[in-house]
Amino acid sequence: MKAKRHHSQGSDDGRERRYLLSDERFAELPVKNGLVQPDVEKDVIKIVMIDRYTGTKRIGKAFVQGYNLRGGAIGSTYNPLAQNIVIVGTNDEDIRVAANELTKAGGGFIAIRNGEKAAMLELPLFGLLSDRVFDDAAERLRKLHAVVREMGCMLSEPFYTLAFSWRVR
Repeated sequence: MKAKRHHSQGSDDGRERRYLLSDERFAELPVKNGLVQPDVEKDVIKIVMIDRYTGTKRIGKAFVQGYNLRGGAIGSTYNPLAQNIVIVGTNDEDIRVAANELTKAGGGFIAIRNGEKAAMLELPLFGLLSDRVFDDAAERLRKLHAVVREMGCMLSEPFYTLAFSWRVR
């Protein structure tokens, strides 16, 4: 099974580099009921992009490494050029919940655990901007980042990393 990787690369001394790498990898992944499944132990999880503007309702699907999520899903509508919904997750149910919650809110950053919204910063202005006062938006973003770290993702800016993972076909 061919899988693409889009992530922020760590250096040998454990510090995060400040650029994104995208390369091709191959992984053997489990298949259940004819569908390829993520492998959390190998840090191979699903990434989806859902069209929210053109009306095609297309959904791009692939696999990605580097987020180190141990469960759940994170998603965003903040991404250059497309502003579509982009979600990475360990299971289809959490990905579905993330997509529905982002749609309901008109956009934002979200973390889903066990089918429940764990944290969210709504971005109702075009899916890119908050309508909250700065201090409130900043506090929600801090809480969201803390929840994402609890889920296993140690990227310093997981949602901005996700923003540049939009080229799923």
